[in-house]
Amino acid sequence: MTRLSCLATILGLTTLFLSSTAGANTYAKANIEQLRELAGRGDIMAMGILGERYDAGEGVAENDQEAIRWYTKAAQRGHVKSQYNLALMYDQGEGVSKDKRLALIWYRFAGDQGHSAAQVNVGVMYDQGEGIAEDNTEAVKWFKKAAAQGDAAGQFNLGLMYFKGEGVAKDQNEALKWYARAAQQGDRDAQSALAQLNNAGLLRVANTTTVEKKTESTKTSTAKKSNETLSSESSKQDKTLASSDSKTRKAQVFDPPSNVRTQPGGNKILCTLESKKTIQVSGSGEWLVTEACGKQGYIHYKQLRFK
Repeated sequence: MTRLSCLATILGLTTLFLSSTAGANTYAKANIEQLRELAGRGDIMAMGILGERYDAGEGVAENDQEAIRWYTKAAQRGHVKSQYNLALMYDQGEGVSKDKRLALIWYRFAGDQGHSAAQVNVGVMYDQGEGIAEDNTEAVKWFKKAAAQGDAAGQFNLGLMYFKGEGVAKDQNEALKWYARAAQQGDRDAQSALAQLNNAGLLRVANTTTVEKKTESTKTSTAKKSNETLSSESSKQDKTLASSDSKTRKAQVFDPPSNVRTQPGGNKILCTLESKKTIQVSGSGEWLVTEACGKQGYIHYKQLRFK
């Protein structure tokens, strides 16, 4: 009986992974037992997805310690997404004691493999001196890596470094260039920065005296950031614009498994969307509203291509 059961499991896995829907989408359809079977045979992708399932409580009880265990197994074998997720766990102290030094190490591993969000976070940690001595020059280097890949957070932060002259010579034209690129992708902070510069008459005038009166930036790790403001009034206007942006757009899912969450950046998942699926989204910023799962949820803009 045991041998037959084992054979049935293997045949089931073979059928699953030879189905017409190949790649990461297929893994998303696997249950916990199937993923464990694959992980036990050294499948790195399965290890990483097991970490995600336990992290989000998807198909299994949420368990940060188990998430850490599987992320670590996959990360140690070079799985870039698990390296990033493991870094986030150490960065935020989820399932493990907060450790900025280890977070930086794993962010760098992922960043060295081209993970743009990890590159942004490495830059932020150097910028703020988290887990390592503050080094603005090194921060600029990592922001440039992410910005070159089209990462909006990297572009905005690079623009901010040029604007303030931190780690690089102050250059308003370069700052505006990177703000503009981030703004074109819907980055609210970049859009706010450009609006404030325009209101201050500084978009075409290389005079930053007024702008230097702003408050300190709050660039944070996990690629979440907020722009410096010229005045409390303009800040209120930005918040009003963000909350009132209800325009609906069509977008195509391109990064499977693309999870729709119950809240922006949350761990609870409503459903996982298949690659190339066209959905309706609204809102602005990093997390967009969608009802692709039958009720309101949130999906990250990096998992979409807009039509």
